[in-house]
Amino acid sequence: MKFLFVIAISIFFVACNSSTEYQSVSKEVAMQNDTFLSSYGIYALDGESLMEAQAFDTIAAKLLPSYQKMKQQRDTTVATGYFIENVTSLRGILSPPSPEYLSLYGKGIDAEEKTALAACTQVFMMTFQGTSTHVYREQAKLIRFIDALMTNKKYVIVDFGTLEYFNAATWKTRRVAQLSDTVFNVVDQVLIKVLNIDSTHCRAVTFGMDKFCLPDFSITGFPCEEAKNYTRLLMATAQQASEKKVFAGDSTFALNLSKIGNKRWNAYFAKINNQKGKSAVLELKNIPPVYGDKNNVQYAINATNFKELFASTFKEQESVNYVAHDKKILAISEQAKKMLPSLKDRFNTKKLVEDLLFVKAPFQTNTEHKEWMWVKVTGWDDHTISGTLYSSSAKSEHLKEGIVVSVKETEVFDYIIKKEDGTFEGNETERHMLQKRIPEATKSK
Repeated sequence: MKFLFVIAISIFFVACNSSTEYQSVSKEVAMQNDTFLSSYGIYALDGESLMEAQAFDTIAAKLLPSYQKMKQQRDTTVATGYFIENVTSLRGILSPPSPEYLSLYGKGIDAEEKTALAACTQVFMMTFQGTSTHVYREQAKLIRFIDALMTNKKYVIVDFGTLEYFNAATWKTRRVAQLSDTVFNVVDQVLIKVLNIDSTHCRAVTFGMDKFCLPDFSITGFPCEEAKNYTRLLMATAQQASEKKVFAGDSTFALNLSKIGNKRWNAYFAKINNQKGKSAVLELKNIPPVYGDKNNVQYAINATNFKELFASTFKEQESVNYVAHDKKILAISEQAKKMLPSLKDRFNTKKLVEDLLFVKAPFQTNTEHKEWMWVKVTGWDDHTISGTLYSSSAKSEHLKEGIVVSVKETEVFDYIIKKEDGTFEGNETERHMLQKRIPEATKSK
């Protein structure tokens, strides 16, 4: 089942002071605004003491020496500073999230942590402000600073910019570990939410771009079954916008996947870049955020030319070709199958990173062929695996992304799990197929 829903909350942490206006007389218009405001919260679990102001100030003096302590959340007399407070009346976005919300946006939060988080009655609030000068360097400092606060603590931290929740381990793997490249990795520091607008059409919007004094981007009205490609488009736009920081004076933005500077995302988009070296022109429109969006400058991407855009820029999602498995592939698959008992135990005891597990299995198409497809596992009882299809079949109308399916253990062909360092284990059959130049239908992310 595909989880698409509208977050019916407003976020009042405004990140940037001034809105970027269009200037048709200019060849280029700056996207980046003058200041940022980043807010986070810490919840203490299982009797752990909540962060105290004096301890915070001591760590801040060491790791954030240029940040002044502010007397109010936004202090116009301070260029770079922080404001802290212990809030004991938890309402709205300060309230502990539901288990359903954490299943989507709780990064690695296990069952015990979910229960302990639900019982929290106070949160330690942190707000940081600064200028757009060296904003990526400052955001990296804050990410590492929060990592220091979490060390050896039973804490859950919420990023109010994206409304994601992390424990100490996942903050390190999903945020700190993504800071290694010289070109800042924005995509892994923000979130893209896909929201239903009716039974068949969806809207996608970025959350958290304001931390970098950049606008958010949205796309409205696309078919929900094609959400992956539109999410990819926003990911590419967010990363390249963070690197270019300008768009054209005629309200267009030239998206060139080959010119993305961050190594991780350059490599990722190289795999799905249809015409390397060529730009796709995005038409942008400055719009007010809708209810539930971040209160930030926002640009909508015109949805009228998406068919042509994807045809010229992104490869279509391919289904697994109906190929005869050679002895090498079958041998690799047999090795993967030997991992199933361990994977089953780790999945059911919540020991997998972020509870993430994919298995590949065959499904009958409209023809006499079977198609090998990836399933996101949601349950594993006895010898039957239940889950949802990760992508849609190009050959069968009934095999659509997100539908609930069941798979026999004996039919599993391969698997994918996530490791603590953020990389992935498994999917060795695809690597062999790619070496033989046989198209595959999976995305290992």
